[in-house]
Amino acid sequence: MNKTQYPNKRNEKRVRNTAGIVFAFLMFAGYMHPVSATGQTSNKQKSSLIIVPASVAIHHWDSYDFNDTTLIHRPEVSGQRFVDFIFRLQPLSEDKVTEAVNIMLARAEKEPTGRVYEYFLELAEKYLYNPDSPIRNDELYIPFVEYVLKDSRTDSLHRIRPRHLLGLLKKNRIGAPAEDFEYTLANGNQSRLYALESRYTLLFFNNPGCNACREIKTFLASSPVITRLTKNGTLIILAVYPDKDLTEWKKYAGEMPAQWINSYDHKSVIKDEDLYDLKAIPSLYLLDRTKRVLLKDADVRDVEKALAAN
Repeated sequence: MNKTQYPNKRNEKRVRNTAGIVFAFLMFAGYMHPVSATGQTSNKQKSSLIIVPASVAIHHWDSYDFNDTTLIHRPEVSGQRFVDFIFRLQPLSEDKVTEAVNIMLARAEKEPTGRVYEYFLELAEKYLYNPDSPIRNDELYIPFVEYVLKDSRTDSLHRIRPRHLLGLLKKNRIGAPAEDFEYTLANGNQSRLYALESRYTLLFFNNPGCNACREIKTFLASSPVITRLTKNGTLIILAVYPDKDLTEWKKYAGEMPAQWINSYDHKSVIKDEDLYDLKAIPSLYLLDRTKRVLLKDADVRDVEKALAAN
């Protein structure tokens, strides 16, 4: 049976796929709702949420013929059903999500050629883990990876990458404490993430040669909400360069707004020890006062929306 080839962790320049976001919005409007900086939906938002019983997700695949391999070549059937499944998982508890995913993959796995099982694992990666997916969701992707690791037919060689990936997925989860790290300033002074004292902290992992990083820097610097909160001390923006070669970082260090903390990881611990899943740059993490994660690898507009009420 073929095994899913999970992606290698990578740093790369990234611009969000605007066309994909628009497409997803048109398809899925009514499902996705912004959260406040506390990580909770407002009462108004709650009233518009579509309540999906767990049984709906669990029985979502009852009429699907997993033995018909021709269906995997018809995205309007199999792909659309999978996306619908993802949105039915979103409001469920973690244990119900795991139950629904396990039932679905167990059925896919019974198809003799293994192609159907492989196909749906690839779709899970595409929609839930790809950094350019507008519906990326690490929490929903975890049970897919866990299933592969629990599958007795997955040999030790093919467990290496999903095991590593699962470790990354379970770090810095929404509501969990962010990984602490030491950062260094241009003058050589050093401090730690957890030494920062503010109601909110925004981690901005960036690279000076990254066009998307410059776009996000411009957006943050020009946002009235972000500017107000940084000026009054409610928000600290910690810009972190996670790579070893400081030549470009030093060249462009003066371009960062003066009120931000512009730093680098002098020991390259963040990348070497996989403290954060930096498969793509830039990456934004919004933290609360106690350094618990409110938004993980978030779109900059979602960060602004989350902070707008403050």
